[in-house]
Amino acid sequence: MFVLQLRTSQSEQALALIGEKFSSCLYVTKADPNEKRRRTVLKELKSVLDLVERTKQERNDTQPAVSKSNRNSLVPEEIGQELTPEMDPSSESCCVS
Repeated sequence: MFVLQLRTSQSEQALALIGEKFSSCLYVTKADPNEKRRRTVLKELKSVLDLVERTKQERNDTQPAVSKSNRNSLVPEEIGQELTPEMDPSSESCCVS
């Protein structure tokens, strides 16, 4: 089901479904005594993971770039800028009309 959703551009629904079902599917698959079926399902799960990674990467590539300073800093950009005489309260020219 989620493989079909991923392959038909319904990635949001597929990613939500994977989050809920993937670990239980993997657990059940590993416990399967039929080795051929287990290998087949594990290969399919691997392809799903690869597809999820590609989908996430494509989504990240399409989002607007955020500058490194904006992404990592909680401090406004104005802080740390050099003060001009008009802005510097200790300057003699400040506040003099």
